[in-house]
Amino acid sequence: MPVEITSSLMQNHVAGVAPVPMKQLAVVCAGDQSPILFAVDDKDRLTVTMRDPSQTTGWVQIPLSDQLAGMDGLGVAPLTQSFAVSQDSDGGIWLALAASDGDPALESRVYTSPKLSPDLAPEEWRQFAKLLLLRPTPPGVAFSELVLGNGDDGDGFPGIVAGTVIPMTGYLEQYVINPDPSDPTWTCVPFKMPDDTTYCLAITFGRAPGLGRGIYALCATVDPLVDSLTFTTLPTVDDQGEPHWTVRTFDLPINYARTTTVALAALPVSDGMTELYVSGAGLHRYPLSLQTADRVG
Repeated sequence: MPVEITSSLMQNHVAGVAPVPMKQLAVVCAGDQSPILFAVDDKDRLTVTMRDPSQTTGWVQIPLSDQLAGMDGLGVAPLTQSFAVSQDSDGGIWLALAASDGDPALESRVYTSPKLSPDLAPEEWRQFAKLLLLRPTPPGVAFSELVLGNGDDGDGFPGIVAGTVIPMTGYLEQYVINPDPSDPTWTCVPFKMPDDTTYCLAITFGRAPGLGRGIYALCATVDPLVDSLTFTTLPTVDDQGEPHWTVRTFDLPINYARTTTVALAALPVSDGMTELYVSGAGLHRYPLSLQTADRVG
């Protein structure tokens, strides 16, 4: 049986290029459900890659951290130490990043964006740095991790937890950055570790019933066989400037066991409240009904 084959060279193509190694990746959705990819490459540069019909390939990559050059004491080649991005249920995007002047070990400048439309055009992303707000953080501290909540609770910019490595132990020490830049009572304070804990295994931001915004933390304790799971509110500051926290402790499941990969995830369910998911010999769910009973710390 005769077979006839025809072919043509596709027009929408470019020569292949080697992929650049990435240190950190995060993806959100544009309004048309196409991916928006944020990434830090092996040279500590933050970029965003998105759909752009005007390009031959249909995609464009835009430098973001390069736009910080000369801002707030940063030099001509600022480095991204860490970033975090989250997306609300209405599609709005929030972004936080920590940058330093040419060396990842140098003092961080932490910036936050306003709520961004998922349909920002490429030319708007090229002006990204003009939208950023510098947040006060302790002098000399370099943040290698940022954790960002979401804005589904309607309380403005999401909560931010920033981690810095303790050289003597290699563990992360967490700081809480005030999500409200107009609040003069506090700006950035060390996270209050729950009683009898030694270091954090995983941390995430959420909103618990009756307590509001705060931090879920899975921590190691003085007993190597026992871990601690807590929710700690954002601090309230007294007249002497001392922060006070409310801590809610959760029981871990009977079959919980710490695994090599430890993770927490807080997912909004209603009115900005979050269900909690914990890894450890499986995936454990904490619905709102289980997030009860608190003690003041």
